[in-house]
Amino acid sequence: MTTTEARLLDGTRVEMRELGPGDSTAILDLYASLDQYDSYLRFFAPPPKKLGPVATSVARSDDEHFGIGAYVDNRLVGVANFVVREDLTTADIAIVVEHKEQMLGVGTSLLRRLQQEASRRHISRFVADVLVENARMLRVIQDLGWRCKRTRAYGVVHLEIDIDGGFENE
Repeated sequence: MTTTEARLLDGTRVEMRELGPGDSTAILDLYASLDQYDSYLRFFAPPPKKLGPVATSVARSDDEHFGIGAYVDNRLVGVANFVVREDLTTADIAIVVEHKEQMLGVGTSLLRRLQQEASRRHISRFVADVLVENARMLRVIQDLGWRCKRTRAYGVVHLEIDIDGGFENE
């Protein structure tokens, strides 16, 4: 498993490492630590009653799945993952960062690392659905400078993100 290090805006060192089956409990603990609002932003509803299958899916690493975790002092503070679509060049992404670690660069670091792995796999586009009120996540994606096509319907912003740089910003 590949491990890299990043420095957050407050100077904290964060270890970024590929997730695997052994990380499922840490992912469950991260989800359990989310307040009601952050949980809503991640799941678009109250969290599922059984988070085990979600954690197992996020921790999966194979040809169609990849997850990366951000650890501070061996504590998981954020995860990002992708699932490759049938066309093999597009992947659905999801991300969550512990509330007290938000606005420090954890999400940005996770998404950059996700992009590196996607590029290695010849994936050129990410797709994500983000609630309109999740301004922080929309800002993180904007600040990364990726070209992005946005469509909005029913309180959700659908993003088609060209991580190789081909869409017009909207």
